[in-house]
Amino acid sequence: MEIYSADDLARAITLDSTIEAVETAFRDYNNGDIVLGGRLTAPCGAPGDSSLILPATHTGKQFYGFKQATTFAGNTQKGLPTVLSQYFLYSNVTGQLLSIMDFLNMTNFKTGAAAAIATKYLALPDAHVVGVIGSGTLSRSVLAAICQVREIKQVKVFDLNEDQAKEFAQYVEGSLNVACEVTSSSRECVRDSQILCTCTTSPRPVLDGDDLLPGCHINAMGSYKPDMQELDEKTVGRAALIATDIPEDTAQEAGDLVYLTDKSDLVALDAIMGGQQKGRASDNDITIYESIGFSVLDLALAVLAHEKCTSD
Repeated sequence: MEIYSADDLARAITLDSTIEAVETAFRDYNNGDIVLGGRLTAPCGAPGDSSLILPATHTGKQFYGFKQATTFAGNTQKGLPTVLSQYFLYSNVTGQLLSIMDFLNMTNFKTGAAAAIATKYLALPDAHVVGVIGSGTLSRSVLAAICQVREIKQVKVFDLNEDQAKEFAQYVEGSLNVACEVTSSSRECVRDSQILCTCTTSPRPVLDGDDLLPGCHINAMGSYKPDMQELDEKTVGRAALIATDIPEDTAQEAGDLVYLTDKSDLVALDAIMGGQQKGRASDNDITIYESIGFSVLDLALAVLAHEKCTSD
C-alpha cells in the first residue's frame, strides 16, 4: 500500500491528462463501466461543517474506492483550506488497499475538468468572456480548465474578499495570459459574461438572474448541500437546460434547485455527451451545469494518479 502526498500527485498529473480522464470517465459511466455507490454524509465539527463520502467501482479497470471530503468553515481563520479530502483506492480483484492519496488539489483539478467538459458541450462555441464569482483555489482550477476548451479573451472576477480577488486576477494574467478585471459587484461580474462560474460555499444566492446574458452558460460548482445556494430563483427559472452528473442525487442535494418545480427536467451530462439527450437548442438558451460532486470522476482521477505514480 502506497501513500501519495499532494506534491506526489502534482508531479504525476497534468491538467490536460485530468481533462482527458474526466471526459473518458463520463463516457465510461454512460457505457456502464463505472458503477456508483451511495453518497454518505456525516455530521462533524461545528454546526454547518460536514463530511461527505463518495464511493464508486470501475468494473473495466478493476478498481474501486471512495473519496472522503470535509468542509470546515473555521479553517480559514486557522490558515487551513476550508475543504480537505483524501482518496482510498482498492483492487476490485483482491480487495486490497492500494493507495491513500491527499486529494485536495486533485479534487480541484477534477472539478475544474468537469466544468470544462460541461462548457465544451453546453456553452456557445464562440464564448470568450468568463465571469467568476468566488476567487479561491477551486476558481483557479475551473478557469484554467475552461481555457483548455475555449479561447478565453477576457475574465471578470468578484469576491467579497477583494484582496483575494486581486490575487486571483494576478494569477489569471500571469499564468493564463488572459486579461482579468476585478469587479466591485456581482452584477458587474455577471453582465456580459458568456460563461459564468460560481465557486463559493455561500448559503444564499450570489447573483441576480436578471443580469444574465442570453445564451450564457453557468457552471454552478459550490452548492452540494441543501443549505448551500449560489443561484437565485430567477436564474433557475430562466434556464432552458439544467445538466448535472446524477439527476436524482442533485434533485435531493443541491440547494440551488429549491425553486425548481419539476426536478424531472434535470438532464445527465453523460447522456448529452452520448447523444441520448439533447443539449443546447438555441444561441439564446441559458444553460446550467449543476455540480454536487461525482464519485465517477474522483475514481477516474485516482486510478490515473495511481497508475502514473506506480509506473514512474
